[in-house]
Amino acid sequence: MEEQKESMIKGESDDRELNVLDSGHHKKPDIEDVYNIITNPRYGLAEIKREVRAIERNVKETICRLEARNREIQCKLDCIIACMNCKRKFALTTGRVRRECRIANLFINIRNNSRTPVELEIRRKNICNDRCRVCIISITVGPCSCREVIFRNIPDTYEVEIRGVTEDVRIRVTEVCCGDNGSSRPIRLCRIPDPS
Repeated sequence: MEEQKESMIKGESDDRELNVLDSGHHKKPDIEDVYNIITNPRYGLAEIKREVRAIERNVKETICRLEARNREIQCKLDCIIACMNCKRKFALTTGRVRRECRIANLFINIRNNSRTPVELEIRRKNICNDRCRVCIISITVGPCSCREVIFRNIPDTYEVEIRGVTEDVRIRVTEVCCGDNGSSRPIRLCRIPDPS
Protein backbone atom coordinates (compact mmCIF):
# COMPACT_ATOMS: atom_id res chain seq x y z
CA MET A 1 0.00 0.00 0.00
CA GLU A 2 2.83 2.38 0.87
CA GLU A 3 4.59 1.57 -2.43
CA GLN A 4 1.36 2.36 -4.30
CA LYS A 5 1.06 5.74 -2.58
CA GLU A 6 4.69 6.54 -3.35
CA SER A 7 4.23 5.68 -7.02
CA MET A 8 1.13 7.89 -7.14
CA ILE A 9 3.07 10.85 -5.73
CA LYS A 10 5.90 10.38 -8.21
CA GLY A 11 3.45 10.06 -11.09
CA GLU A 12 4.51 6.51 -11.90
CA SER A 13 1.34 5.05 -13.37
CA ASP A 14 0.67 2.56 -16.12
CA ASP A 15 -2.44 4.46 -17.18
CA ARG A 16 -1.64 6.36 -20.41
CA GLU A 17 -4.77 8.51 -20.62
CA LEU A 18 -2.61 11.64 -20.16
CA ASN A 19 0.12 11.03 -22.68
CA VAL A 20 1.49 14.53 -22.07
CA LEU A 21 3.67 13.03 -19.35
CA ASP A 22 4.85 10.06 -21.39
CA SER A 23 8.55 10.48 -21.98
CA GLY A 24 8.40 8.41 -25.13
CA HIS A 25 6.06 10.68 -27.08
CA HIS A 26 5.97 14.03 -25.27
CA LYS A 27 3.76 16.57 -26.99
CA LYS A 28 3.47 20.31 -26.60
CA PRO A 29 1.32 20.87 -23.51
CA ASP A 30 -1.72 23.09 -23.51
CA ILE A 31 -3.94 24.56 -20.80
CA GLU A 32 -6.22 21.51 -20.81
CA ASP A 33 -3.26 19.19 -20.23
CA VAL A 34 -2.08 21.22 -17.25
CA TYR A 35 -5.60 21.33 -15.81
CA ASN A 36 -5.90 17.54 -16.10
CA ILE A 37 -2.56 17.11 -14.36
CA ILE A 38 -3.40 19.50 -11.53
CA THR A 39 -6.82 17.93 -10.88
CA ASN A 40 -5.49 14.37 -11.09
CA PRO A 41 -4.05 13.22 -7.74
CA ARG A 42 -1.71 10.71 -9.39
CA TYR A 43 0.74 13.37 -10.54
CA GLY A 44 3.13 15.19 -8.26
CA LEU A 45 4.29 18.79 -8.06
CA ALA A 46 7.40 18.12 -10.17
CA GLU A 47 5.31 17.08 -13.19
CA ILE A 48 3.07 20.14 -12.82
CA LYS A 49 6.05 22.51 -12.65
CA ARG A 50 7.63 20.86 -15.70
CA GLU A 51 4.50 21.31 -17.80
CA VAL A 52 4.04 24.93 -16.67
CA ARG A 53 7.65 25.72 -17.63
CA ALA A 54 7.12 24.12 -21.03
CA ILE A 55 4.03 26.27 -21.65
CA GLU A 56 5.88 29.42 -20.57
CA ARG A 57 8.72 28.59 -22.96
CA ASN A 58 6.32 28.04 -25.87
CA VAL A 59 4.49 31.30 -25.14
CA LYS A 60 7.76 33.28 -25.05
CA GLU A 61 8.90 31.77 -28.35
CA THR A 62 5.56 32.63 -29.97
CA ILE A 63 5.72 36.22 -28.70
CA CYS A 64 9.27 36.66 -30.06
CA ARG A 65 8.23 35.35 -33.49
CA LEU A 66 5.20 37.65 -33.60
CA GLU A 67 7.25 40.70 -32.57
CA ALA A 68 9.85 40.00 -35.27
CA ARG A 69 7.12 39.57 -37.88
CA ASN A 70 5.40 42.77 -36.73
CA ARG A 71 8.64 44.77 -37.08
CA GLU A 72 9.18 43.39 -40.58
CA ILE A 73 5.63 44.27 -41.68
CA GLN A 74 5.85 47.74 -40.12
CA CYS A 75 9.10 48.49 -41.96
CA LYS A 76 7.53 47.47 -45.28
CA LEU A 77 4.45 49.60 -44.60
CA ASP A 78 6.62 52.62 -43.78
CA CYS A 79 8.45 52.21 -47.10
CA ILE A 80 5.16 51.88 -49.03
CA ILE A 81 3.71 55.00 -47.37
CA ALA A 82 6.88 56.91 -48.18
CA CYS A 83 6.76 55.92 -51.84
CA MET A 84 3.08 56.89 -52.10
CA ASN A 85 3.69 60.38 -50.72
CA CYS A 86 6.94 61.33 -52.44
CA LYS A 87 5.70 62.26 -55.95
CA ARG A 88 6.80 65.88 -55.57
CA LYS A 89 9.34 65.52 -52.80
CA PHE A 90 13.00 64.75 -53.03
CA ALA A 91 13.42 62.66 -49.92
CA LEU A 92 10.81 61.40 -47.52
CA THR A 93 10.59 59.04 -44.61
CA THR A 94 7.76 58.03 -42.33
CA GLY A 95 7.98 56.10 -39.10
CA ARG A 96 6.13 54.87 -36.05
CA VAL A 97 7.80 54.42 -32.71
CA ARG A 98 7.42 51.06 -31.00
CA ARG A 99 5.98 52.11 -27.67
CA GLU A 100 8.33 50.24 -25.37
CA CYS A 101 8.56 53.61 -23.63
CA ARG A 102 6.54 56.81 -23.73
CA ILE A 103 9.22 59.07 -25.24
CA ALA A 104 11.32 58.61 -28.38
CA ASN A 105 13.78 60.76 -30.33
CA LEU A 106 14.57 60.88 -34.04
CA PHE A 107 18.22 61.17 -35.10
CA ILE A 108 19.08 62.32 -38.64
CA ASN A 109 22.75 61.90 -39.58
CA ILE A 110 23.80 63.83 -42.70
CA ARG A 111 27.12 63.39 -44.47
CA ASN A 112 28.22 65.64 -47.33
CA ASN A 113 30.83 63.94 -49.51
CA SER A 114 31.11 66.80 -52.01
CA ARG A 115 33.65 69.64 -51.95
CA THR A 116 30.96 72.31 -51.81
CA PRO A 117 28.56 73.11 -48.96
CA VAL A 118 24.99 71.82 -49.18
CA GLU A 119 21.89 73.59 -47.87
CA LEU A 120 19.09 71.34 -46.67
CA GLU A 121 15.60 71.93 -45.37
CA ILE A 122 14.14 69.36 -42.98
CA ARG A 123 10.40 69.34 -42.27
CA ARG A 124 8.74 67.23 -39.61
CA LYS A 125 4.97 66.87 -39.56
CA ASN A 126 2.69 65.22 -37.02
CA ILE A 127 0.33 63.08 -39.08
CA CYS A 128 -2.00 62.34 -36.15
CA ASN A 129 -2.75 66.03 -35.52
CA ASP A 130 -3.26 68.35 -38.50
CA ARG A 131 -3.45 71.39 -36.23
CA CYS A 132 0.19 71.01 -35.15
CA ARG A 133 2.50 73.29 -37.07
CA VAL A 134 5.20 71.79 -39.27
CA CYS A 135 8.64 71.97 -37.70
CA ILE A 136 11.13 73.34 -40.26
CA ILE A 137 14.91 73.33 -39.83
CA SER A 138 17.34 74.81 -42.38
CA ILE A 139 20.94 73.67 -42.10
CA THR A 140 24.16 73.97 -44.06
CA VAL A 141 26.50 71.00 -44.22
CA GLY A 142 30.07 71.93 -45.06
CA PRO A 143 32.27 70.18 -47.61
CA CYS A 144 33.27 66.64 -46.61
CA SER A 145 31.64 66.98 -43.20
CA CYS A 146 28.79 65.58 -41.11
CA ARG A 147 25.87 67.07 -39.21
CA GLU A 148 23.32 65.53 -36.88
CA VAL A 149 19.76 66.79 -36.36
CA ILE A 150 17.70 65.53 -33.40
CA PHE A 151 13.92 65.74 -33.10
CA ARG A 152 13.04 65.10 -29.46
CA ASN A 153 9.81 63.58 -28.18
CA ILE A 154 8.46 62.65 -31.60
CA PRO A 155 4.74 61.76 -31.99
CA ASP A 156 3.41 58.27 -32.61
CA THR A 157 2.99 58.84 -36.36
CA TYR A 158 5.04 61.43 -38.17
CA GLU A 159 6.46 62.37 -41.55
CA VAL A 160 9.91 63.76 -42.26
CA GLU A 161 10.70 65.47 -45.56
CA ILE A 162 14.25 66.45 -46.51
CA ARG A 163 14.72 68.89 -49.39
CA GLY A 164 17.89 69.82 -51.23
CA VAL A 165 19.57 66.43 -51.09
CA THR A 166 22.15 65.80 -53.83
CA GLU A 167 23.84 62.62 -55.01
CA ASP A 168 26.84 63.32 -52.77
CA VAL A 169 24.74 63.52 -49.60
CA ARG A 170 24.19 60.44 -47.47
CA ILE A 171 21.41 60.43 -44.87
CA ARG A 172 20.70 57.94 -42.09
CA VAL A 173 17.57 58.20 -39.94
CA THR A 174 17.24 56.33 -36.65
CA GLU A 175 14.38 56.21 -34.17
CA VAL A 176 15.53 55.75 -30.56
CA CYS A 177 13.31 55.02 -27.57
CA CYS A 178 14.36 56.76 -24.36
CA GLY A 179 15.02 54.94 -21.11
CA ASP A 180 17.36 52.32 -19.72
CA ASN A 181 16.09 49.62 -22.08
CA GLY A 182 15.46 51.94 -25.01
CA SER A 183 15.65 50.24 -28.39
CA SER A 184 16.41 51.76 -31.77
CA ARG A 185 15.52 51.01 -35.35
CA PRO A 186 16.64 52.48 -38.66
CA ILE A 187 13.99 54.12 -40.85
CA ARG A 188 14.19 53.72 -44.61
CA LEU A 189 14.72 56.91 -46.55
CA CYS A 190 12.99 57.07 -49.93
CA ARG A 191 14.96 59.36 -52.25
CA ILE A 192 13.13 60.65 -55.34
CA PRO A 193 14.59 63.41 -57.60
CA ASP A 194 12.81 66.76 -57.67
CA PRO A 195 10.92 67.32 -60.94
CA SER A 196 12.76 69.92 -63.03
